[in-house]
Amino acid sequence: MRGDVNATQIRVLDGTALRALSTELNSSKYAIDAHNRSISELGNLSELPKLCSLDVSFNKITSLRNVSTARELRELKIYNNKLTSTIGLKANSNLEGLQMNDNQIEEISTDFLALGRLKNLRLNGNRIASVQNLRGCRLLVHLDLGRNRLHGAASQGLDALTNLEHLNLAGNELSSVGNLAHLTKLEELNLAENKLTSLQGIMPPNLIVLRVNGNQISDFQGMATPLEKLNELYAHDNIIVDIVSLPTRCSQLESIDLRNNQITSSSQITNLTTCVGLQDIWLQGNPCCYSSSYLIDVMSALPDLKTLDAFTDAQLQSHRDKLKQGLISQEELLNSSRASTPAYRPGSAASRPGSARVRTPSGRPATPDSAPVFHTPSARIGNLTKLTSEDDLAKAQEEVRNRLQKMKQLLHRVGGNTEEAAACDKSEKEEQLKPIQRRTSAPEEPFSAAIAARKRESATKSGSLRSCIAREPCSRSSEGHV
Repeated sequence: MRGDVNATQIRVLDGTALRALSTELNSSKYAIDAHNRSISELGNLSELPKLCSLDVSFNKITSLRNVSTARELRELKIYNNKLTSTIGLKANSNLEGLQMNDNQIEEISTDFLALGRLKNLRLNGNRIASVQNLRGCRLLVHLDLGRNRLHGAASQGLDALTNLEHLNLAGNELSSVGNLAHLTKLEELNLAENKLTSLQGIMPPNLIVLRVNGNQISDFQGMATPLEKLNELYAHDNIIVDIVSLPTRCSQLESIDLRNNQITSSSQITNLTTCVGLQDIWLQGNPCCYSSSYLIDVMSALPDLKTLDAFTDAQLQSHRDKLKQGLISQEELLNSSRASTPAYRPGSAASRPGSARVRTPSGRPATPDSAPVFHTPSARIGNLTKLTSEDDLAKAQEEVRNRLQKMKQLLHRVGGNTEEAAACDKSEKEEQLKPIQRRTSAPEEPFSAAIAARKRESATKSGSLRSCIAREPCSRSSEGHV
């Protein structure tokens, strides 16, 4: 039904629907939550001229037509729809956050050249084959192009994005790194699940986290320049046979994941002793793990480890001593640890199984599932309180103050202070007593008069009782005398 929000489903998000949605709990005239309403078309959005945030995710929208009518829009969430094009954003130059992931978009249109204020862009899960028309988005900080059809060098189309801090290119068909030297602010780079055979190229100089897992990399010799600030390296699920050059290029490593590679000798691991800050390492699934001296070799070479495969810091300390003393065999130790294999893949320092080290402060978002988290989760489930204007808030506060004042006066009068009650204004007294008078069909006397009458009645009864008590002894004495 067009514009009808009494039901859950809306066919066209027009002015009528916007006004009705603005009264719901998660919405207001500044932010509209219209996710999962079966919307297939966007109507005129100018009915809410102050609209800053619009969530129309999980709908059936096929085009961005009429998005331009929301000129003040700063955040648009239109992911999980049926978009095939990004045309229609040229007039939305105020956009700072744009989530268009999980659609059917095939290219980045020239409309992006006008989005000079854009800081967060998510286009992952589409059909984009090349990065283009982003040179106008010079303020971009977070860019997610994962799960697309990008090929060639990872650096293509990123020349102007010098403010990038987080870049996700995972799940594409990239074959080389290219030259990323100009991305001097980039802290996290995700190149996982591509077609890289080496890391030949120029990496961003200030990287803190690098993900290259799920490729066909055999060694680290192709890295042209050292990554002196790299703390975390995720290179599992490759065909790595040689890590000799790794310590010289990444001397500040604190965590490294080398699971499921082709490292044959534990002597390769001993080369990591020059990484004095190394505390977490994963090696399961490598041929070297089948050596009878694998554990003792690694523990001896790297005595300060906090995590080794499934072993935590406390376990490493006790197992190291037992192995040296011959109290337990490596086979027994490995068998006992298989049941405690992590249920989730190592991600950030905050989520790595058993890691007891303090996370290196970098200001980047946590990534427990090995995928960058760029945005605060949308409050589409119902946790947000509706925005209230300053006028409405002041009115509500004044109403509360008036009610408290009336309650204090009412309690004061019920307490029996009749002199002050009589001095109060007559009109105010009648206004306060109206709710009480409406409770009965017969009119009641004012509280002050009722209380005074009850006091007189009580005093009379008390006087009569005292008189009876005073006369009673005399009567009894008279009867005794007779």
